[in-house]
Amino acid sequence: MGEYSKSLEGKTIAMSHSNCEEKARKVLASIREKYNPDEEILVEMGPLIATHAGEGGLVISFLED
Repeated sequence: MGEYSKSLEGKTIAMSHSNCEEKARKVLASIREKYNPDEEILVEMGPLIATHAGEGGLVISFLED
């Protein structure tokens, strides 16, 4: 993430998880500490992307600078 954005202040970050909500919350907490986003969205993956990501997969979305 640091290669694309120095700060996420004023931005929204979205994360989807594949049956690993606790892991996703830990990763979001780490991102929150380092990049300070304005808003966070956490959702469970839909079946199509979850098939490709596999159990425990995460997808993180944000806008670059």
